[in-house]
Amino acid sequence: MVNTTSASEAFSAKMIPTSLTKNVSLIREHHPRIFEKIIQLWGSVELHHYLDSIIFDERGGRKGFPEPISAALFRIYEAHGDLLKIPKNGDVWDAILTQVKVPESGPDK
Repeated sequence: MVNTTSASEAFSAKMIPTSLTKNVSLIREHHPRIFEKIIQLWGSVELHHYLDSIIFDERGGRKGFPEPISAALFRIYEAHGDLLKIPKNGDVWDAILTQVKVPESGPDK
């Protein structure tokens, strides 16, 4: 059983939007390991990669999550993408590359 006091503290400490509380609570109840990953990685590119890997099956042959869990994970994924400013038609690397300044190089620099 997951300690709800620490989970509540993690919600506020990590600034997970209150609009996601119901979705995150559903994940906490049915998939505590996934919940812990969400709390631990919130706000990082790693979380977006993790959610992408469990929501979108690229290996084939997976059973998948029940619809309420899938919907909750997708809502969390979308909100997290908005937080990271990931374009809806792009991928996480588009967002990363627009935020990273590459040092100019050349003979005059």
